[in-house]
Amino acid sequence: MKQLLGIHHVTAITSDIKKNYEFFTEVLGMRLIKKSINQDDIQTYHTFYGDDRGTPGSGLTFFDFKGISQVVHGRDEISRIGLRVPTDEALEYFIKRFDKYGVKHGEVFDLFNSKTLYFNDFDGQQYALISDEKDLLWQSYGIPWKNGPVPNEYAIRGLGTIFLVVSDYALMDAILTNVMQFKSIEKKGALGLYEMNNGGNGARVIVEENKVYPQAYQGYGGVHHVAFRLENKEELFKWEDFFRSKRIANSGYVDRFYFESVYVRMYRNILFELATDEPGFIDDQESYEKLGTDLALPPKFREHKKQIENLIKPFDTSDSNRIRQTISNMQNYLKTMTILFRTQQSVLAYAMEDIKTYDLNFTEFSALEVLYKKGTIPVQSICDVVLIANSSMTYVLDKLEKRGLIKRYKGKTDKRIILVKLTDEGQKITDEIMPKHYAFMGNLFEVLDVKENEVLQTLLKKVGYYAEEKVGN
Repeated sequence: MKQLLGIHHVTAITSDIKKNYEFFTEVLGMRLIKKSINQDDIQTYHTFYGDDRGTPGSGLTFFDFKGISQVVHGRDEISRIGLRVPTDEALEYFIKRFDKYGVKHGEVFDLFNSKTLYFNDFDGQQYALISDEKDLLWQSYGIPWKNGPVPNEYAIRGLGTIFLVVSDYALMDAILTNVMQFKSIEKKGALGLYEMNNGGNGARVIVEENKVYPQAYQGYGGVHHVAFRLENKEELFKWEDFFRSKRIANSGYVDRFYFESVYVRMYRNILFELATDEPGFIDDQESYEKLGTDLALPPKFREHKKQIENLIKPFDTSDSNRIRQTISNMQNYLKTMTILFRTQQSVLAYAMEDIKTYDLNFTEFSALEVLYKKGTIPVQSICDVVLIANSSMTYVLDKLEKRGLIKRYKGKTDKRIILVKLTDEGQKITDEIMPKHYAFMGNLFEVLDVKENEVLQTLLKKVGYYAEEKVGN
């Protein structure tokens, strides 16, 4: 029988599944991996949040039991949920983020050699952000949500230390060390640190001894249970046999489809689960791209999906995979737009310096340039290139025609089409001025080498074509 690998998931209770969804995806930047049901109570949602792929050890899940009262925090409970971030700097980022969203939080402090930040959600659920700066074992474990609102360098990677408050410390110590095979690492005052397997922030439990607090009572804003990781079903069965050999009451094998479990309660009000890393949340019903968008059910419930949907409150997560831009990204895009507009204005002003020497305005010059390049074409084609209305173009062409530079005439096959071409004088003038103008404009782009110019063209076309598609839709 192998040791537990670390924390698998924590399941908590919320008063409002929709507000909970908004808090985790918009504020904390965790991905909705599954919107499912409590398999033991199909009238209750069971939502799963995690990293980009729902990596084992990143799962924080919620029930929304109907009619349940608010938690009473106290002794003999799973009191606080730890979430790992990669660096100490990430804690400072989240302080600013919490202030922006009105999230209650404390100050950063050192807890068993890890910088830690306590905070609460709208239900009063208690959390801790824990920095992996000094924990190289777990620092890179977990994949930031690709579409999340938090920059990758600060994003939550997964679950961290789980906190217990107990009145009988000796009993919990015996459970963790003698039964669950944790190692007792350190004791500081009322706090004891325990670790699984190779230890580190993703495999820690902190136990607080407290006989003064009132008895805790489970409700929304509290934790339902914590699950610890096992590699596969084979190891799960070994642990089940172990519990049986110790005469420890347990649930026996339970197939949750996304993982397989055994539940055991050895201390009042505190429920432990052992859960397998396999098979995972990307399954036959939802691909990576579709995770969380619809009600996902294990096979045994799927034929009853319509009935189940009638039992639970409607909860739309069809937008679960939309890109939630970071503030920094949005600021960067706005900066790009500003640069683009200013560049356009500067280039236009530079071009006008040359164009006005030919006693032409910009639109007149543009119309001549189109005819110089394309020859005889309909009026509408000039409008499409120059980007002005047909009525405005008529005024422009009138002026050019009076100067003897262009000629308009009706099409031979379709008299409704007005064609435009350069006159001999117009051709003579454009043959003279266009090469000069191109040389003048070319001087502007000498600041770019050939490769940079090609990249600029490609990027501008990419943005332009995408904008056209969006306008068309």
